[in-house]
Amino acid sequence: MTEFQQSIVKAVSSVPAGHVVSYGQIAAYIGAPRAARQVGWAMGSIGGAPDFPWWRVVNRNGVITINNTQISPQMQRELIEAEDVEVSDEMQIDMKRYGYDLLTNAPPIGAEEQQRMRLTEDKYFD
Repeated sequence: MTEFQQSIVKAVSSVPAGHVVSYGQIAAYIGAPRAARQVGWAMGSIGGAPDFPWWRVVNRNGVITINNTQISPQMQRELIEAEDVEVSDEMQIDMKRYGYDLLTNAPPIGAEEQQRMRLTEDKYFD
């Protein structure tokens, strides 16, 4: 697993049950604020890593937008609802009610790790 993927797993694993975050929040938390799309792609390649509650990540509007051949939006919905999060018929979650602020609440990642992620972002995602 790459450092980028490891940082994503660490960030997503810090989101408590009953809450969701956006791909952009994950990107900002790991020090790559313009890499939301890359976070989504990387999450798709991580697979079944232990302690990786991938279903807690939605788009910035709180909409389930997973696009994976093995996992359906309905499966993500069921996993989120099992944590008592309400999902509308349009597959949307109220981010004001269920959103989790990683930057405020999650344990900070080290400055060195953030710098590596920024360098990775600058090299590959511009």
